[in-house]
Amino acid sequence: MTDPGSAPGGPEPGPEGGRLQPTSTRVLIIAAVLGGAGAFALGKLAELITGVPLQLSWAGPVALLAIAGCVAAIAIGAWRRLRTDRRPVEPERAVALLALGKSAALAGALLAGGYLVFALLSLGAIAAPAPRLRVITSLVAVVGGVGIMIAGLVLERACRVPDDDSANNQEN
Repeated sequence: MTDPGSAPGGPEPGPEGGRLQPTSTRVLIIAAVLGGAGAFALGKLAELITGVPLQLSWAGPVALLAIAGCVAAIAIGAWRRLRTDRRPVEPERAVALLALGKSAALAGALLAGGYLVFALLSLGAIAAPAPRLRVITSLVAVVGGVGIMIAGLVLERACRVPDDDSANNQEN
């Protein structure tokens, strides 16, 4: 079944009517699990090749915290403009903000899952200084990844268009 206004031979709308859905918890969990699986494989491969566990620098966690701060600032600005002040925004900008929000949420979950696995891999030898540092570094990176994910979800939520029914109810 096609819309009367759609081009012949074009894609048919999905079961949701062609609307973009919010990022689900299920998708975020899958991203975190995939990040964890990738980190596990990378960590074990590095240890197999070099004979020592993968060493983590502080550059990664610091960069993740900085990115989380940037995405959060963008999310707060978008929330104020679109939800609090209700000022219009160009459609291209709204789509760009939505894409940033969705990609930040997924990337944050992926990175948090990966760094969590790095921390778990080092827990067995936490009494030694190097594994303890790996656990601390990884956990700071997990906080950064979760921060990116949450900021991305807030940004995605700020870009959400109200349903037609709720928009009509607000006008009356």
